[in-house]
Amino acid sequence: MKALVYGRGISGKGSEKLLIEKGYSVEYVSDDTGNEVLDDADLLVLSPSVPLERPLVRRAELSGIEVVGEMELASRYVDNDIIAVTGTNGKTTTTMMISSLLTESGLKHKTLGNIGKSFAGSVGDVEKDDMILLEVSSFQLETITSFRPKVAILLNIAPDHLERHKTYDEYVRVKTSIFENMTKNDFAIANYDDEAVRNAASGIMPSTYYFSVKERVRGAYVQNGHVFFMGEKMFPLENLKFNAEHNIANALAVITLAKIFNIPNSIILRSFNKFTLPPHRIEFVGRYNGKNYFNDSKATNIDATIKAVKSMRGSTALIVGGYDKGISYYRLFASLDKKVKCVVIFGQNRHRVEECIKDFDIRYYVCDTLSLAITSAKKERVENVLFSPATSSYDMFRNYEERGEVFTQLVGDINEK
Repeated sequence: MKALVYGRGISGKGSEKLLIEKGYSVEYVSDDTGNEVLDDADLLVLSPSVPLERPLVRRAELSGIEVVGEMELASRYVDNDIIAVTGTNGKTTTTMMISSLLTESGLKHKTLGNIGKSFAGSVGDVEKDDMILLEVSSFQLETITSFRPKVAILLNIAPDHLERHKTYDEYVRVKTSIFENMTKNDFAIANYDDEAVRNAASGIMPSTYYFSVKERVRGAYVQNGHVFFMGEKMFPLENLKFNAEHNIANALAVITLAKIFNIPNSIILRSFNKFTLPPHRIEFVGRYNGKNYFNDSKATNIDATIKAVKSMRGSTALIVGGYDKGISYYRLFASLDKKVKCVVIFGQNRHRVEECIKDFDIRYYVCDTLSLAITSAKKERVENVLFSPATSSYDMFRNYEERGEVFTQLVGDINEK
C-alpha cells in the first residue's frame, strides 16, 4: 500500500509515522510533484495547512484516490472516547482547562491536535483507557468523513479564515460539521449566546447541552452572581477567578463537560484554581511610564479583538494589523467605545485597515513596523496600550507566539531608552 503525504510539518510527520506503522510506504508530495506519483497511490493525507483547491489534490480526487486529513486518518485507528473542542476563539484555553480538569479528576487522557501535538503521530502512545482530548481547527474539520467525537464543544463562530473558506456561510458549515457523525449516545456542548452556534445545535443527533453567560439554559449558566447547572446552584461566580466574559463562557463550557462526567463541584473548582491562562491572551506585560501594556497576540480575528477591548479598564491605545486575510475591519471600529482614544495600524494589511477606519471619527496612525507602532502608542496620554492585531501573524512572524514575544521584548526595549 502506498500513501502520499502533503505537508512536512507536525501533522505531516505524524501522519507519516502512523502510516508506516500501519504498513504503508510513504512519499511526501507538493504541487511541484508530477502526476506519475498518483498512479499507484491508495491514499493522500493532507496537513491542515493544505487547501483542497491545490492542483495535486484535485488531480488525486479525479483519479479516485481517497483524500483525508491527518485528524480523520488518526481517528480511524483509535476506539477511545474523543473530546473535541472547536470555535473561532478560545479553543486552546478551553482545551487546557479541560486537561486540567481531567488531571485533577484522575481521568487518563492525551491532549492532542491543533494544540501542538500530532494526533496521528501519537496514536501508538494512546492506551486503552485514555480519553483523547483534541483542539480542532476549521482546517482539520474540512477533511473529515467519519470523525466522530464522544463529546463535541462548539465555543463560538465569527468571521475568520475567509482567505481559505471564501465565504462566512462556508466557514460556518465547516465548523458545525463537527456534529455530523455523532449519534444519540454522544454529547454536544454549544454556546447559546452565539446565534450561529445556537442555530447549528438545533435538531442535531447528539444529546445537546448549552452554556450561557446571559440566559438560563439546559446546561451551565450564570444567574444572580452564581454558576448554575440545570437548576443546581454550584458556587459563586467570583470563585471562578476569571474576569473577562469570554473566559467565563469558556469555563461554563468546561463545567458542562464536568457535570456530564459527574465530576464533583469541589474538583471542578480546584482545577480552575490551579489553572493559569496561556500566554499571549490579554497578557499583562508590564507598567512603563504610567501605562499598562497588554500582549494579546493570539487575537487573530476581529471578534477576539472586540473581546479584548471590552476587557480593558481605562483609556486605551489599540495596536492592530498584520497578515492580510481579506477581512474588513469595519465591524471592529463600529464596536469601539470611547475608552479607545487612538488606533495604531501596522502590518501587511495596514492600508486595507486604514480604508476602513477613515469612515469613523477615530484618531489613528499608520506605521510600517511593530516597533514604530509601539513608539507611537507610547506617546499617547492613555492608561493602557493593547496589542490585539485582529489578524494572523504570517506577514512578519512565524506564528502568533513569536509575534507576542517580539512585542513583549520591544515594549521593554523602547521604554528603557
